[in-house]
Amino acid sequence: MSSTPSPTSPRRGRVRERRAGAVSTLRLYVGMFVGGFIAMAAVLPFTLSSSSVPGAPSVPLGDYAGADNPGGVAHFGAVTGTHPTLATDYLDGSGSWGTMTSAGGLHAWHGSGYRVVLGVPMIPKGAGGSLAAGASGAYNSNFVTLAQNLVAAGVPNAILRVGWEFNGTWYPWSVANATDAQNFAAYFRNIVNAMRSVPGQQFAFMWNPNGSGPTSYSPDQAYPGDAYVDYVGTDVYDNCWCSPQTPQNAWNSQLSQPWGLNWLAGFAGAHGKPIGFPEWSVDFRHDGHGMGDDPSFINQFGGWIAAHGVAFTDIFSFDAPDQQNNITDGSFPNALAAFRSDFGGASAVLGAPPVPAPAPAPAPVPVAPRPQPQPQPRPAPVPAPALPRPARAPAPGFVPAPAVSHAGSTAPLSSVLRALAGAAAGARPSSSHTHPPHTGATPAVSHAFAVRSAGSHLPLSVNTLGIAGMFLFGGLFGMAIAYRTGRSQPKHAIRGAPILARYSFAR
Repeated sequence: MSSTPSPTSPRRGRVRERRAGAVSTLRLYVGMFVGGFIAMAAVLPFTLSSSSVPGAPSVPLGDYAGADNPGGVAHFGAVTGTHPTLATDYLDGSGSWGTMTSAGGLHAWHGSGYRVVLGVPMIPKGAGGSLAAGASGAYNSNFVTLAQNLVAAGVPNAILRVGWEFNGTWYPWSVANATDAQNFAAYFRNIVNAMRSVPGQQFAFMWNPNGSGPTSYSPDQAYPGDAYVDYVGTDVYDNCWCSPQTPQNAWNSQLSQPWGLNWLAGFAGAHGKPIGFPEWSVDFRHDGHGMGDDPSFINQFGGWIAAHGVAFTDIFSFDAPDQQNNITDGSFPNALAAFRSDFGGASAVLGAPPVPAPAPAPAPVPVAPRPQPQPQPRPAPVPAPALPRPARAPAPGFVPAPAVSHAGSTAPLSSVLRALAGAAAGARPSSSHTHPPHTGATPAVSHAFAVRSAGSHLPLSVNTLGIAGMFLFGGLFGMAIAYRTGRSQPKHAIRGAPILARYSFAR
């Protein structure tokens, strides 16, 4: 006797199909997520190797893109994915005092949003002169005029690089010996005092040697004093006269040369001054000593400024006749990728530096004492005849007034209460601007940040590829899991599953 199977309710069948489909879908998505995590573990080392240097984008960034060229700085920002807030520029030092102090062209920066970092020649080429004459105060009036014109041009808060790269040999104000160093320091003080005397100024002053070879004098001999300096800095270009001429040897030289980065960090710390880099860049040189398209320089420089709390950096993206420094001109694709990775998004604004201690009051000029008149003998008075008047009481004796004590004079408050604004204006180089040889090589210095060599640098796009690959791999892994589990599912579960799951379950 055969039994007749009880009919199954169509409604119950549809419920079972939905439940089976939901379970299949859940397995599919769980598989995708598990695969995604596995893929992330595989991709993460590559994405970390191409991430930006921690802290570098937080350092205020500027650029030199040519004289009086705010549009060039904006273009640089667009190409590199940064937002510069400073701009390097230069006064024209090729002619006379009048040409230099007129500050021609700097009106272009007014209202641009960039703060100017301005190279100020101490002695224009066409004017002649000497550091000794400047130390005597012979040129003070020129710098009063310059300050007035800078205020009128709308750049009263410019950072002034007075006599930049003085320890080189290529400018009229070059310091060759200890006597020159003393005159340079005294001249620097005169310039600062003259320019601070102008109403409306908010200038900051930078003491700016160059990281070149040894000198016959010490840096302290050329230093004008903490009261006259707001920033200390140097100019760094990726070149080397080392052997063998490799990227790492070049960087070691930047660290260890007599006026190099190790010295700069120690000197700035000893004087309590923030560090600035008004010029730095990659470098192709006609003499072959530039390191060219060198991403390791970008990486290591970015790590150094982040580790040392640098106040600002201005990259030099401009090509001169004898060398190339424009990282955006197509000659530096690997260095540009490193720059975008390490500095991308930089948009910080430079605040005011610490107010320096007031300049000491000048010592009073001794004045020769005047000769005191000699007392003349007087004839003895003839006594008057006695008069018939009553005798008077004697007058009281004279009591001298107490001496008044006067406090010593203090320095003018104007040197202390200088308002140093922190947002607006940018900066220009003289036509004779060149970058000198850098010499020396020595041991590497360990850093707080892992830096990548030129051959191992990966551009920022690797992050995007890594994420895309993570999800692609996760999807494939999830489909594989769903395929294996789907083989054991009843046919009605396949009908209730989504399209992707049905495809995965297909035999």
